[in-house]
Amino acid sequence: MSQFLEVENKCPFTLDIPEVPFYTKKVGNTRQSYNLEPLLYYIVNNDRETPLCPATRTIFTDCEIAEITSLANKWNITASKTKHDPELGEELINSKNTIDQCVWEIIDAIQNYEENYNDIGDVEMSLYMFRYIVQSFNETTIPIFIENYQFIRRINKIEADEIINLTLNTISQDKNTILTEYFAHFFMGLANFFFTQ
Repeated sequence: MSQFLEVENKCPFTLDIPEVPFYTKKVGNTRQSYNLEPLLYYIVNNDRETPLCPATRTIFTDCEIAEITSLANKWNITASKTKHDPELGEELINSKNTIDQCVWEIIDAIQNYEENYNDIGDVEMSLYMFRYIVQSFNETTIPIFIENYQFIRRINKIEADEIINLTLNTISQDKNTILTEYFAHFFMGLANFFFTQ
């Protein structure tokens, strides 16, 4: 998209207002903007068949990827693929896909809570749903996330840190609720725990 559109939000990679060169993706009635260099690196190093936007979790279409590549060529920006042990390649891809699914489930729960239980006026019901969602995720999704995160961290700490950063960026795009804060603190704590290991 045009470099002259007004930037409506922060880049999910740098957490700053994007500067030229940047790319803007239309998502529904809104736009998500990205600094071009980290976006290109993310797409080049993404093992998914169709990379997801870290902020909106919508896919980058082939047409959008072609636009990003063309824009990067115009600005003489390149990115190279990070090399991994070939024997771990398939397992690494599976772990990343599993983590993407876990994050999607968390974001879906946050948005559902925000829409249906955050400002309903019934504090007791709101807290009940918060506890129910947290308990449910602590028994199901969180252990799966941690297992796959640990596997990726053993292979590549930088990539594992990037997963946490992208997850926190994605969560920060939602309205600030008690559930949003819970998951943000959880992922920050997870990153700090493994950082000291």
